[in-house]
Amino acid sequence: MISSNKDELLIFLNHMCRNWVVVSGAGARTPNGILGLLCRQHYPGVVTYKNNTLAACSFDHYAIAADTEPYPNKAARVIGEFWVSLLA
Repeated sequence: MISSNKDELLIFLNHMCRNWVVVSGAGARTPNGILGLLCRQHYPGVVTYKNNTLAACSFDHYAIAADTEPYPNKAARVIGEFWVSLLA
């Protein structure tokens, strides 16, 4: 749910793990676009993976990159910021 205007709140629903449905608001951004944005925003950079230093290019690399509280790593942060609870 990302919007600059509170009146245009977007809510996406994962319909039976097969498709995304816009529940309310205007369809300005798609879920895969938001996920791509979060991956770019929290890119871990250079990581040491299996004794090799390399640029992060898979989600496994995000999982070993440390992050600040309340997330233990970059992968948890991307997932946590992507999945917004509708009950909160």
